[in-house]
Amino acid sequence: MALFVAALLIYAATRLIGLADFPIYFFSDEAIQAVSAAELIRDGFRNSDGLLWPPYFKNYAVWNLSLSVYLQLLPARLLGLSVLVTRLVSVWVGLLGMAAVAGTLRNVFRARGWYLSVLVLAATPAWFLHSRTAFETAEMVAFYALFIYCYLLYRTRSPRYVYPALVFAAAAFYSYSNGQAIIGVLALALAVVDAPYHWRVVRGGAGEQGSRGAGENSAPLLPRSPAPLLLFLALAALLAWPYLRFRLAYPTDLAYHLRSLDSYWFRDIAAADKLAEFARRYLYGLSPAYWFQPNDHDLIRHRMGESLGHMRVVFLPLVVLGVVVAVGRGLRKSPGATHFPEWVAPSGVNSDPSATHFPEWVAPEGDTLEPAQGATHFRKWVAPERGAPERVAPAAAYRVVLLALLAAPVGAALVDVAITRVLSVVVPVTLLIGIGIDWLLTVVSGQWAVGSETAEPTPRSSPATRPAPLATHHPPLATHHAPPATRHAPLATRLSTLIFILLALMSLGTLRYALAEGPRWYSDYTMGGMQYGAAQLFALIEQRLAADPATEIILTPNWANGADMFPRFFLSDADQQRVRTLNVDAFLAEPRPLTPDMLFIMMPDEVERAQASGKFAAVAVEETVAYPDGRPGFLLARLAYAPNVAEVFAAELEALRQPVTETITLDGQPVTVTHTRFEAGQLADLFDGDTFTLVRHIAGNPVSYSFVFDAPRPVGGLAADFGTMDVGLTVTLTPPDGAPVTITQEFRGLGPDPHVEMPFPGAPPLVAEMTVEIRDLNAGEDVKIHVRELRLTSE
Repeated sequence: MALFVAALLIYAATRLIGLADFPIYFFSDEAIQAVSAAELIRDGFRNSDGLLWPPYFKNYAVWNLSLSVYLQLLPARLLGLSVLVTRLVSVWVGLLGMAAVAGTLRNVFRARGWYLSVLVLAATPAWFLHSRTAFETAEMVAFYALFIYCYLLYRTRSPRYVYPALVFAAAAFYSYSNGQAIIGVLALALAVVDAPYHWRVVRGGAGEQGSRGAGENSAPLLPRSPAPLLLFLALAALLAWPYLRFRLAYPTDLAYHLRSLDSYWFRDIAAADKLAEFARRYLYGLSPAYWFQPNDHDLIRHRMGESLGHMRVVFLPLVVLGVVVAVGRGLRKSPGATHFPEWVAPSGVNSDPSATHFPEWVAPEGDTLEPAQGATHFRKWVAPERGAPERVAPAAAYRVVLLALLAAPVGAALVDVAITRVLSVVVPVTLLIGIGIDWLLTVVSGQWAVGSETAEPTPRSSPATRPAPLATHHPPLATHHAPPATRHAPLATRLSTLIFILLALMSLGTLRYALAEGPRWYSDYTMGGMQYGAAQLFALIEQRLAADPATEIILTPNWANGADMFPRFFLSDADQQRVRTLNVDAFLAEPRPLTPDMLFIMMPDEVERAQASGKFAAVAVEETVAYPDGRPGFLLARLAYAPNVAEVFAAELEALRQPVTETITLDGQPVTVTHTRFEAGQLADLFDGDTFTLVRHIAGNPVSYSFVFDAPRPVGGLAADFGTMDVGLTVTLTPPDGAPVTITQEFRGLGPDPHVEMPFPGAPPLVAEMTVEIRDLNAGEDVKIHVRELRLTSE
């Protein structure tokens, strides 16, 4: 236990020292957890749609935050919002997961060196990095570990552990959107694989090591009180209700979420190709090449420099060994440990040869009692290295670990592999490392003794020296018995101590590497890289706002995702009103009010664009915020328009409003389309049958499309999808010979992203040209109209 405490202190040090400084970024996905919690308290525990105690919170366009927000409630209320406090919540939850991994190895697998798992996790690069952030993926991983631990206790100790297992499964499910797929797949697999055990428990069994037993060879038991089953079903319904409530309120959000992540499942490819793509990504998420070698697949802000993979390569042999041991033992009916063919029943244990089980020691799955050997002998699986009459974990426990590993990449494979989506792999992999270490220490302790003149096999303790089992329904926790009489400690003890020292040095070395060298691992500190600067900029912003009550900050959003979240995290309500997230391009695109009190925080390339535009008479830089490598990162400047800027803007606007002509194929026919210029998107997005894609026009109301068909065709109507607005449509149909026909229709009171259908009564039989004019009925000329889909109908 002393070594466990030492390992725990080392782990805590590697997470708490410099927590606010590493990772060097503070990401908007971290800030939004605490901001959502603070705003939930402020708004009377209702979300932005007025839903009381909401099951999910909106992360910009997607509802994908849940339990991680509730975990921040108390810290946000008591301690306020800060980088340190927000990350501390994730660290403490991660500590629970670490303890669950160690507890699994100690109390389920009876593993020697179980405490080493703490240092394995401390030294694992991917877990080191992400467990120091407030990303919800770290909390999901911790709850995943707790679920596995409690399920294994249910499977090997007592059915009552199914209740905490269910709670932690739900916690993992709600912590991170990717956890939904992982928990769903693993729960289904465990329900099927362990179905015989579940059925025996329902019929009245008490667990693998319980006093009545529910092992593979347990006789069918008469049904007991239905209360435990009813409690389980009630708890399951209670935990599922928030998700069902959310799906009823937002039925399309899941599909939208996957679409927003560009999942290949929504692409127009064959089902076989989708399955092949799933298999490829799934296998990559488990591959040693992804985990143990440095890669450029993940964004640099999710990697620990160029020299480290997500896991240390020195762990790979132990992982392989753990997999071999787990597969070997998991496929056997019996537990697969070394056993004594006979064991003398200790005093106090029922030795009646006619007994079907003993009060304390139940024959494990795959074993049978052998009364023929005498009243005081029966076969017993034990943990040989301790000499105590304890069997190792049953085969089912190893199967659970392997299934947990196989389930971990499922969610990522639906979209694409990223370390945040497959981080839960570290839990079963660490368990496998612990199993591998235990196997090594067991082999060493069983083969050699150190200190004698000749190395001879270490003798097992005799039956007379074995301690009697405790009078409990659970086997006693494993303890090391006195070693054989040798002049030196056993080799296994020396080996475990050496591993402890190496892992401790590795863990502390990882901390030093991160704090000392992490800021300069990569040279890209912009949005595509480290997104550095939140804490540094807002410390400066607070100083500037306090120094001059008239100052207004114009903060560029181009350096980080969701930069508009940071004022809500770092600033008071009053100061938030004096900060706008807007870059200089907005002042270059159109004339805006510009005063000397406006202090722009710009990136170097934005300063260069402003100076080269000719629209500003002055770009006066007052201060520079450097990147960690010393290069200029942000510049604080005041701007003033040039005297002739109005004429410059007018000329630009006239040029932008010139229509664009393109050719596209519709219904197999070439069509020339002349349209108002797009600010985003492309013409093909309007005719791909996918309302998720769209175009955004430059400012202008109305916008127009002119179609010239290669050959005249019938056009009986128009179906269209738009961004949210009330829309007016004017369509002019020109036949090959004859006068044009104009049809106008208004659509008011529409909901979000409306779909409209407009028939063309009296349309010419054939149309050579068609013009469509689209107007936002509730906006002026400066609105930017969004069009999702256009479809010409024949009838």
